Amino acid sequence: MKHLFYILLSIVFTTLVSASSEYPFIEPISVEHSTNTHILIKKEIPKKEIVKEKIVKKETHTIAPLDTDMDGVADTIDLCPNTSKNYSVDSDGCPDATTLNINFQYKKYSIPNSSTEQIDEFALFLKKNKHYHVIIYGYTDNVGNFKSNKKLSQNRANSVKKALIKRKISSVRITAIGKSQEDPIANNENEEGRAKNRRIEIELLK
Repeated sequence: MKHLFYILLSIVFTTLVSASSEYPFIEPISVEHSTNTHILIKKEIPKKEIVKEKIVKKETHTIAPLDTDMDGVADTIDLCPNTSKNYSVDSDGCPDATTLNINFQYKKYSIPNSSTEQIDEFALFLKKNKHYHVIIYGYTDNVGNFKSNKKLSQNRANSVKKALIKRKISSVRITAIGKSQEDPIANNENEEGRAKNRRIEIELLK
């Protein structure tokens, strides 16, 4: 029995040796030396550029409407352009009343030479604005009686009317009224106040 075991063992050994010589041991090829190795390269995905919008704040400037004659009414709606600063105006920019700064000497009704320029300016305004009619009011101070002052104030109003007619303003557009010592604008108790009351006032009618 032993003899048979050794025979079988000898046969197995012989077979192994024969196989070893016919098929030598093959060393596995490492990945490092392989020519077919696939190298994976991690590509960096570009980040989307964030575009920052610049918000430009526009400054708005309020432009005041043009008011050439500086009467407080814009040129676009001013029906009476180039109105003198001496005139108060209505919503259309047209004078509603004015006072010619003419102060007469005591008991006199002739227009002082210092007021000639004002008369010229007022006549020019009437030429440009033909739709106006004018009422001229003459006044006195409180010295003397009402009747004599009434006549004096009428003469003062007439003097201005004649001056305007002389400057080519139609007499049809002008009315002269003497108001005597009524409606004083200053104190008649002193000379300064009385001088201010010896005056002319103008009312404009459309």
